[in-house]
Amino acid sequence: MRKIRIIFLLVCISSIFSCSKTDEVPGDPQNTIDLNMYDESNGKTLLGFSDVYINNAQNFKSVLSVINGYGKMSGLGENVSIDLTLNNLVKEIAVKQGNLYQVYHTNSLFEFPSGQCAIRRDAAYYKIFVSSVIKAEEEKAVGAEVKFVSEYPHSKGLPEIKHHIGTLQYSSDFLEIELPSDVEWFLERDDDEKHFDIKMENGKLKITLKTQPDKIYGPFGDYDLYIRLGSVYTEIHFFLE
Repeated sequence: MRKIRIIFLLVCISSIFSCSKTDEVPGDPQNTIDLNMYDESNGKTLLGFSDVYINNAQNFKSVLSVINGYGKMSGLGENVSIDLTLNNLVKEIAVKQGNLYQVYHTNSLFEFPSGQCAIRRDAAYYKIFVSSVIKAEEEKAVGAEVKFVSEYPHSKGLPEIKHHIGTLQYSSDFLEIELPSDVEWFLERDDDEKHFDIKMENGKLKITLKTQPDKIYGPFGDYDLYIRLGSVYTEIHFFLE
């Protein structure tokens, strides 16, 4: 009986140590930068090459970018997906110790007809973790110690930006490109629907010209098709002559 108890105790100890290994805090990504960000009354430190700063209310604030807060995290190495839910993107958000944030420049975002927002596949964004609050002698917060890194979205099989797929010359001509089946696409010109038929067929996006190109009344010239997969988008290019 004593032997059974000892074996049971060893199993329990082994389980405790094995659990602790799986709960290790992720390390900082390569190229992580440590920064003391002082608020607007104490130097107004900017985050990297962005216009993000900490205002006197101890909030991250930006004019040119939007910020998403992910709440409490273990560190900058925490793996979080890009969340571009429009209701979550703000210009100002409270600076909280132990919280993780992502910053996206508004020029890199595009809202599709479905209401879903996506970031260009070649656009960098900032990931920020607040290590601690910086306080003055009177214990008043004057900024924060942060870690941040510049990252790029995963392309998820989308083609490169401005990838040229070909030229259309006559009515019924078509172009095809292999894409994941659950993409959303958008042609920007108002009258595009009457000139093109665009649909997915057998794992390929097929663009068929329905009308003859016309240099005066259109359609004619360069066309860009925006393609979204999840929270990432790209643009493919084709030409009518």
